[in-house]
Amino acid sequence: MAIINLDTAKSYKIKDADYGSFIGYKVTPGAAAGSTPGSEVTTPAFVAVAANDAPVAVTSNITGSLNVNGVLTGHYTYSDYEGDLESGSVFEWDTASTSGGTYAPISETSISHQITMDEQGVYFKFSVTPKAATGTTTGLKDTSTYIGPANSKPKASGVHIAGTPSVGSTLKGRYTYSDVNSDAQGTSLYQWYKDGNPISGAIDTVYTLTIFDVDKTITFKV
Repeated sequence: MAIINLDTAKSYKIKDADYGSFIGYKVTPGAAAGSTPGSEVTTPAFVAVAANDAPVAVTSNITGSLNVNGVLTGHYTYSDYEGDLESGSVFEWDTASTSGGTYAPISETSISHQITMDEQGVYFKFSVTPKAATGTTTGLKDTSTYIGPANSKPKASGVHIAGTPSVGSTLKGRYTYSDVNSDAQGTSLYQWYKDGNPISGAIDTVYTLTIFDVDKTITFKV
């Protein structure tokens, strides 16, 4: 039986090096007055030290922008009963087409993920598998609640030009705006073209034809 140096308190925290050992406790009672100290007493049974506890990760809510090109960030807290330091924890991002659907992993393995065009309308979850530098190195994977859906970009449909194609006439660019997230139209961008080349300064929904537009193909883009 060996004495654990400097551990003279009523409690003792198990260390990695204690695995496979048996831990007991001995007390020598002392009185404030009279005859002291009393006879030392040792625990009748020693406790076998079990294997090192695995590290634990607890995820919290994902934060960030749900717009296309927006960055989402996963969050978690790491802990280890024996105090083993974190090293090499594994991150995973999963997506699904509905909030309660089947989530499948994507290629992202960092703590943050940038939403792509292909991920419009999808939902996201973040998972982490904690890993420690020493002791029992791998803990159980923990997964966050979902965030989503990713915001979809607005669409312009039915784009056409109204007006008379003659010098001095004003042409009007027409289109229908839609957004699946019901976002109101903001500052849309316009451009008029002549034979496929942008017309300088023609960046409104209207364009007045000039003599230089005769026999040219005029198009409108939104």
